[in-house]
Amino acid sequence: MRKLNLNKKYQALFNSKSRYFVITGGRGSGKSFATNTFLVLLTYEKGHRILFTRYTMTSAGMSIIPEFIEKLELMGILNQFTVTKTEIINNLTGSSIYFSGIRTSSGDQTAKLKSIQGVSSFILDEAEELTDEESFDKIDFSIKSKECQE
Repeated sequence: MRKLNLNKKYQALFNSKSRYFVITGGRGSGKSFATNTFLVLLTYEKGHRILFTRYTMTSAGMSIIPEFIEKLELMGILNQFTVTKTEIINNLTGSSIYFSGIRTSSGDQTAKLKSIQGVSSFILDEAEELTDEESFDKIDFSIKSKECQE
């Protein structure tokens, strides 16, 4: 695995036990790079099912999924993962990153997201797109820490 250089500003991702992180920065600040790298490394621990969302799946398919594939290629580990349209699975551990939109063209998808089993982490990319706290809360309240699942 190739080592990547990350902005020191985002080291808390790797060193903190906090439940929530709000990651900010301008274009080119490295926030997506650091977050995606952290999540890829998290899949090397068994038992993780990471729910990575954007407001709509269309925007996820055009941005976050290709970014993850790019990180896997940069790290030289793409061959250790299975990549589908909605999920990236670490073949060594079985841990995965599941990509979904919070809203669909027909309305609210939070009920479907609440029922996803075994989610240990929830990421909301471009959180300013979310128009109400209730949608966040519905998903957040269904997430159990990895420790609670063991």
